[in-house]
Amino acid sequence: MKFKKKLIIKNKDGDVLRFLRNKEINKYKEIYFSEILPNKFKGWKMNKNIDQNIVVPIGNIKLIIIENIKKKKIKTVLLGKKFNYGIYKIAKNTWYGFKCLGKQKALIINCISEIHNRKNTENMSNIFFKIR
Repeated sequence: MKFKKKLIIKNKDGDVLRFLRNKEINKYKEIYFSEILPNKFKGWKMNKNIDQNIVVPIGNIKLIIIENIKKKKIKTVLLGKKFNYGIYKIAKNTWYGFKCLGKQKALIINCISEIHNRKNTENMSNIFFKIR
């Protein structure tokens, strides 16, 4: 997993958040947006052949990554303007989920290196790990 901090330009009328620069744009084949409602959890997912690069420009989330599924070892990363604004890379074959923090919904931008194919994605029950 890798995190690359992005620029926030403060402005009294509303901040400007940098997303991608020219040299980064050609890396991605598909970009999609996903909303998460307050205090809701989306997961568990794993993509077999695509690295995912996520940015949270609106709201805040807890990204939960399963580092060792047999030992139920997890890693959590707080993302969003309040915590860490930048691109976080989720490597292929990594189980992950998101929880929205706070009272407003969060928006996740997911930039992927290949066109998404549902056949290459696995899902697991939320019961496997209890998320608070």
